[in-house]
Amino acid sequence: MNRRKILKSLGLGLSAGLVLPPWLSSCSNPEEGPEISYSGTVCVIGAGVAGLFVADILISKGIKVKIFEASNRLGGRIRSAKFSDDLPLIADFPVEYGADVIYGSDSKWAGLISLSGVPVVKFQTGATDRYRIDDGVKTTAELAADTDFAAALTFYDNFPLSSPSAGQSIQDVAAGFNMRVQKIIDSWLGNAYGTSYSRIGAGALAQSMAEAEHDPEQVYASQNSFENILISRFSRAVSSIQYNRPVTSIDYSGEEIQVTDQNNQTESFGKVIVTTPLSILKSGDITFSPALPSVKMSSMNNLGMDACVRMLIEFKLNFWDTDEAPTNYLLGVTEAPTILNASLKRTIPNDDPKTMVITVYGSKAEELSALPDIDKVKRVIEELDEVYGGKATLNVRRDDENPDDNTNILFVVKDWTTDPFIKGGISYPKPGATMQDRINLAEPVESKLFFAGEATYYTHEDFDKTGEPGTISGALISAERCAQEVIDSIVNA
Repeated sequence: MNRRKILKSLGLGLSAGLVLPPWLSSCSNPEEGPEISYSGTVCVIGAGVAGLFVADILISKGIKVKIFEASNRLGGRIRSAKFSDDLPLIADFPVEYGADVIYGSDSKWAGLISLSGVPVVKFQTGATDRYRIDDGVKTTAELAADTDFAAALTFYDNFPLSSPSAGQSIQDVAAGFNMRVQKIIDSWLGNAYGTSYSRIGAGALAQSMAEAEHDPEQVYASQNSFENILISRFSRAVSSIQYNRPVTSIDYSGEEIQVTDQNNQTESFGKVIVTTPLSILKSGDITFSPALPSVKMSSMNNLGMDACVRMLIEFKLNFWDTDEAPTNYLLGVTEAPTILNASLKRTIPNDDPKTMVITVYGSKAEELSALPDIDKVKRVIEELDEVYGGKATLNVRRDDENPDDNTNILFVVKDWTTDPFIKGGISYPKPGATMQDRINLAEPVESKLFFAGEATYYTHEDFDKTGEPGTISGALISAERCAQEVIDSIVNA
């Protein structure tokens, strides 16, 4: 069977109901695509979004699949605050520990959510970003006459079309800008992409940003958690998950692949798909026999996945907005490079809590990760007090049963750095990395081992180019690519 015909039939009958890529939706008679005849079983390692989607595609084609998930829940770096977990939050809207923003209203992830009927909110419209600069906080409009900020904003806007050297970091490229705006540039082009701007490769990041084809909108699900969306849309794949089975070794030296878990249970499979985070592969938690090809290992070392700390803090009063200019993001804060106003446009009473979601990657996250959770939160509140005249301490929600305890702040911290099955945030290119490194990481090995996940995303002529590394859309598109590779290996055997 030729490749194009396989492509046309790929994904029919998906329980997920995703937006179909052009090569699939253009098929004049999609039901002519045959089921795939395969007597073996495919093992998918990891029940994150890539693992669930690739499993769902293969199941839809009649291929037997078994998913090994290391933890006791699905979703990977998608994890939602469940109010049944006895959390100190009182917000009655979804709050995410992991991925929380949908980048592009026409992206792959947005398409899945749209077809599910889940309502979303475009939180850029009618709001603004705010920046810590000098001793205060100002909006983009208020900084229009600030020459340092204007120069930095022009640099950021033009960055995807620039051609920085592959060996330079963002900090290298931005070295000429005034120190007043360096932390803002770090928020835009460092923390937003998974690390500190001193660690991320400028050349590869510029290329990745230029190749992303989704629109600039940012939206979020206003009433449904991402975790529940995954459970609903991938129900067929969910039934194939075996939880609490962290894989420790994969032996693909023989005709059958031997997969061994932490409990020393070994099972045999015809093919294995690895969707674990890049940090797990780099840490050696899974040993491969034979060792993975040197080109794959070299490319893996050119990509990073740093510490990540997420903090959810509720306040009794929204002290960061004005009536004329509500806030999307607060950027440039030293202890909290990205602060999302999670209460924006939520349909909640005025007396309900106002929620800040703080995301920290890279060197600052490593520093915070070493501290007790209460000290992480206190650092953020202390800096907010500096620029908002003590209003953060005055308005933060506290445990009323312990009013005299100076540690009685109510908060939630998710330190992804210490999660044994994640060990960090999202992948990013180091200085010297190129898009070829992601291609090498994604390359199948001996038609037995296959790789998916956001770290393996790259543009491909047969697949939608609406996602990018480090995003849910990128993970979904990588799953499409990986499923095609598995099907090719079966059909062409």
